[in-house]
Amino acid sequence: MKIFRLLILGTVLIFGIATANAQVCEFDYPDELYLYDSYCIQVCAQPFPPQGFFIVGNPTSGPDNFPVITFTAGCSPLNSDCAVDCEPLTIPDGEWVLGGDPQHWYPEYYWMGNACIEFYLKWLHDNYWDFFMLSNCEGCFCMTFDSELPVNLLDFTAVAGDGEVALNWNTASESNTDHFEIVRNSELLEQVPARNAVTGSSYSWVDNSVQNGHSYSYELFSVDFDGTRAFLSTASATPSANTGMVTEYALHQNYPNPFNPETQIAFDLVEDQFVTLKVLNLLGQEVATVASGEFNAGRHTVNFNGADLTSGVYLYTLTMDNFSATKKLVLLK
Repeated sequence: MKIFRLLILGTVLIFGIATANAQVCEFDYPDELYLYDSYCIQVCAQPFPPQGFFIVGNPTSGPDNFPVITFTAGCSPLNSDCAVDCEPLTIPDGEWVLGGDPQHWYPEYYWMGNACIEFYLKWLHDNYWDFFMLSNCEGCFCMTFDSELPVNLLDFTAVAGDGEVALNWNTASESNTDHFEIVRNSELLEQVPARNAVTGSSYSWVDNSVQNGHSYSYELFSVDFDGTRAFLSTASATPSANTGMVTEYALHQNYPNPFNPETQIAFDLVEDQFVTLKVLNLLGQEVATVASGEFNAGRHTVNFNGADLTSGVYLYTLTMDNFSATKKLVLLK
């Protein structure tokens, strides 16, 4: 009987210690996070069940109005819009990837993560996005809903040539967008009409008002039909006479290869050409358009982002009036 009582007492003590420990850390997050609001989110080392809430945008929000969210380690007012005394959590540093979680549990969600915490985001209905977290660490971070983008930009590159800079950008989706603006050193250079394609588009524009040996920085903006202007990205390049000296058409091997998720593809043009550069799977099906437009003679380098693709071998094909070439690239995630 004495041994039995000791066993019961030990079980109660263990249960009490476990319960006390479980109460040390508590999750704290809002029911809903509204546009322009911030919240100090506190998480525990407890990946399951997932913890989450709703992100609420404008009444006119849609699946293409991707929310722009800022995450800041800790909640100090010195480095964030939050003011709570708590242990900073190491937050992910990267871009949202559709279906990119390593376990592939939630293929319909955008994913961003690291060893400490994983974030998941998905459009639901009306102006609501579903956001949830899987946390392996304890700590806090400040989350701010900065704005909504009617354009989901994939990349924006500036390619140096001889007396020119070729600007190229690709979108994953567009909505309610009237045009894009290209700005150089605070000066508006060009307005490019938007195609408003739900599945995205490829754009290019060449700046011929540059001098070799000088560095130029460009900003890309989107402008809605109601005049709302949103900053998208920046790119820079230094034109040089050497970049234009090519004697034959060529498609070069991408670098780096294998890559994850970005790589560069270079090609040479003997004369001005309308160029199409596409990425295909091994069945010959198109999975991305990297470039489509007029390019001047010379060597050009464009970026390709394979964040939305699965790991594997792909083909990239350069096509123009009098030349075509195909090479392989390998995406490893």
